[in-house]
Amino acid sequence: MDASSLSEASISRKVAQSFRAEWQGPVVHRDLAVSPVPHLSAAGISARITDPAQHTPQQAEAAKLQDELIDEFPGAGA
Repeated sequence: MDASSLSEASISRKVAQSFRAEWQGPVVHRDLAVSPVPHLSAAGISARITDPAQHTPQQAEAAKLQDELIDEFPGAGA
């Protein structure tokens, strides 16, 4: 994961890039400076307690992103 707004001047980005280049397993790379993960919203919270067939467009979008992030998380330790 990258989060620095310094782009190529960022030391942490260079470290992460060298790690990804050498790591032998799968890696999910997220650049939070380019595509930030939004704060949890009312739509995101209510999407978890609402039948997906009844989701508003905002709930559906929030649930999709949450599911994507949740799916990535277990793989991070593999």
